[in-house]
Amino acid sequence: MASAEEKKTQKKKEEEEMKAKRKEYMSKADPSTVEKMLGGGDLGKDYFKEGEWKPSWTYLEFDGDACLADVLGKPQEGFYAPAGTMLPLGAQLPEMTVLKYGGYIPEGTSFPGGVMVPMHARMVNVTASEGNHQAISKVSIRVALLIALRERLRLARTNAGYSASTTMAAVYPSSASAPSDVFLARRIAEIQTHFPQLYAQVAAAHTTEPVQILRDRPWKNSEVIRKGVYLPQQTKDKEFAAVLHLDGQKMMQEDFDNAPLWQITVYASTSQCRVYVALSVEHVMIDGRAMANLFQALLAENISDLPQDTLEATPRAEDTINMRPFLQTYFAPAKSWPAEQIDVSPLASPSALPLFSLSSGDVSQPKALARLHKVPALNAALLAMYGLAVWSKYRYTLRPFRLVAISARSERDAPLCHAYALSNYVSSHQIDVYIQSGDDFWTIARKVSYDTSNPRAISLARMRMGMIAQIPDGIYISTFADRHFLKISF
Repeated sequence: MASAEEKKTQKKKEEEEMKAKRKEYMSKADPSTVEKMLGGGDLGKDYFKEGEWKPSWTYLEFDGDACLADVLGKPQEGFYAPAGTMLPLGAQLPEMTVLKYGGYIPEGTSFPGGVMVPMHARMVNVTASEGNHQAISKVSIRVALLIALRERLRLARTNAGYSASTTMAAVYPSSASAPSDVFLARRIAEIQTHFPQLYAQVAAAHTTEPVQILRDRPWKNSEVIRKGVYLPQQTKDKEFAAVLHLDGQKMMQEDFDNAPLWQITVYASTSQCRVYVALSVEHVMIDGRAMANLFQALLAENISDLPQDTLEATPRAEDTINMRPFLQTYFAPAKSWPAEQIDVSPLASPSALPLFSLSSGDVSQPKALARLHKVPALNAALLAMYGLAVWSKYRYTLRPFRLVAISARSERDAPLCHAYALSNYVSSHQIDVYIQSGDDFWTIARKVSYDTSNPRAISLARMRMGMIAQIPDGIYISTFADRHFLKISF
């Protein structure tokens, strides 16, 4: 085993070799060589006039994280990769090629001079496509993170007018027991140092390569915190549901091109002592497990031990988990009940959104009971319970009656470097629930538990999420006579 001194020497040697490679590369791409290649007259031309891309040469500089940086001093105007740039599997760019807005530099890419791009390296500077110059100039672009599959689905819903956000709330008996404005202001600043993705925004949202980019500064507490008033209800459960619904409606009215993708609202009433603290986050940047972690961190007394999740080091789910689908099983799926497309926002439904609510104390008893009947996860018991309720109500409405249960599965895994409190790491189970008269409830629950936990079920759940990758990119133009015929657009 190498000693500490030998490891130090080896590391220093590797750093020197890398510096030598970079120096050799930079000598080939030094601005002084541009005149020899293009001629002095070409240097004064405006290659970016009216958004038109024209061949030019620029030097590519690597920072300490091996990301591309400092492009002609104008990061918003982009650059071309020179001829000879090597892509993985031996592909080579035959000529200078523009690196488009939101472009991803894959692992293994080699630029002339032997400089390699390491795993998960993203472009520091991204190129503004035509029409995006004004939007991009509002922020100082430093890091870009490609939108993951599930996030892309959520973004597509938002673009279609059905914004999807998730909301959590905590209720306090009085304002004295609720977090103070001073505490929340301090926590908002502190939590953004742990999770910089909180001050990221979505760019190129209506293109086929949407990305999250960091703003030049974190959000101020005044930009995140809101005040609200709730109306007392007959029961606490209805009141809680009304607060969740109200906060979701407020999120739908936000302009996320200029506002944070997350909002904290403190709700009070003129006739009640209770105070609600609600957190709403756009689904494009968070899933349920992350939401729980973020909300807990927001209200915790001390978060100094939380991880530091930088945007550039945050992998996507499909980068770390095999989600490639086997398409054969999806060619002709059986019709499921009720087989009606849901084309409205969930917030258009009545405010009694929760099917039921359980306190933390109430949860422990059914958990213990489920384990006693060899159902290790409470989720399976709840699915079976709800499925049985649907079956008992609607079993005579269709012949044959087919009941399908869909349940999200968290794929968040710290050893895979997944983010602690942001991003989406979720797959989706879709299982048939078979119920007949006289069946034992716990037998049904055990079957549901097995169908959502065995290796094949987990693989299928990941494939369901991976199917999103099969959605065609952009506009397909027919190769037949009428080349203006648009076949499909996403």
